Amino acid sequence: MFLNYFEVVKWDENGIVATSDSAVCITETLLISFGDKSVSNTHSAKTLDNDKKEACKFLGFVGTETDRFIIKNSDQWIADPYGSNGK
Repeated sequence: MFLNYFEVVKWDENGIVATSDSAVCITETLLISFGDKSVSNTHSAKTLDNDKKEACKFLGFVGTETDRFIIKNSDQWIADPYGSNGK
């Protein structure tokens, strides 16, 4: 089990944006969109010295990856439940 702490950088009627840079290899950005009824978590590689960069690469942390979660039966889910249109 992992426990992550995020700092909320924006919270308004559109959603919430929070970040965490506590991990050695990555910065995480959590985006909760009220309008889309979706949540995404983006993992971005940090700028590191060569030794840390190689260790992170060995652990599989390279580049940027985004996980996106859509609320079942929301408009977006109904339009494209399996993400087949690339949204």
